[in-house]
Amino acid sequence: MLFFLALLVVLVVAAVRWFVGERRPPATSANTGQSPIDDALAIARTRYARGEIDRDAFLRITEDLSTPQRPHAGSP
Repeated sequence: MLFFLALLVVLVVAAVRWFVGERRPPATSANTGQSPIDDALAIARTRYARGEIDRDAFLRITEDLSTPQRPHAGSP
């Protein structure tokens, strides 16, 4: 009987954690208070500093992220 009670408690806790976890905002933007574009620029800077991307790629990324986005052709 005690085993089934413990199993029920574990299932309830797992269900609550799963349900609450789906409602959380993305961790990066919530923790830093920055927009997703600012986060992406910070990642690009870090990758450039580490040598993971070259100067041309870094400039292309920063230009793409700095340019206002136009809606896709298929979207209303």
